Amino acid sequence: MSYLRQRLGPALPPTVVLLTGLLLASLPVPAQGATPPRRVLFVGNSLTFYNDLPKMVSGMAAAAGLPLSTEQVVRGGETFERHVERTDDGAPLRLIREGRWDRVVLQENGRLAAAGDPSTLPAARQLVDAVRRAGGEPLFYMTWAYRDRPETLGQVHRTFYLLGSELAAPVAPVGEAWRLAREKHPEIELFDPDGVHPSSEGTYLAACVIFTLLFDLPPPEAQEVIGEEIARHLREVAAEALALYPQPFDPG
Repeated sequence: MSYLRQRLGPALPPTVVLLTGLLLASLPVPAQGATPPRRVLFVGNSLTFYNDLPKMVSGMAAAAGLPLSTEQVVRGGETFERHVERTDDGAPLRLIREGRWDRVVLQENGRLAAAGDPSTLPAARQLVDAVRRAGGEPLFYMTWAYRDRPETLGQVHRTFYLLGSELAAPVAPVGEAWRLAREKHPEIELFDPDGVHPSSEGTYLAACVIFTLLFDLPPPEAQEVIGEEIARHLREVAAEALALYPQPFDPG
């Protein structure tokens, strides 16, 4: 039985079951014992490159004894639509076609996700199609509501669940993990002073969620990014968020 399957606890509230069911009904179910990813590309903007999220995920993999190479295609404020419109040598679609990536982590502009922008789905579809044609699998990175706009989190959730259900792709519920962390541990500052980007703690929490979805393993305890007690709290929150919004690693 997979780590994520073991994390699932008591029955979820009906509203959560409904949202989760809508997403999971159309998601692919990886085979048991699937080969862990060795090459992962991150496509996004400053919400990804702040504190170097890809490097943090690589560090977790190294601490767990797992070989992992990561690269990133990121620009400040970039959107899925602008990513697919690029034609330069570093264009995401070009790198996806040529890079032989096992997984591609896709992060939309936070403002557009919070607004339910109509450009998101068609652009995401182009990215996902390119990933699959190249032999990889996509993973959507759900971000958070900005500090001064907490009421937008519901739309952020809806945006990423739409992407997951329409494109049959898993979603890393980082925004939900942030919500839980701010509720349970308000003393932990997840935001950079600008109220938009993540602090080191915020990036660590995102890395915990993404690492678990990539490897179906809990994040290793060994880390040198933040305080040990804070890291433990954030690992627990990440596990809770993943239990609320499970991914179907194990068909049994």
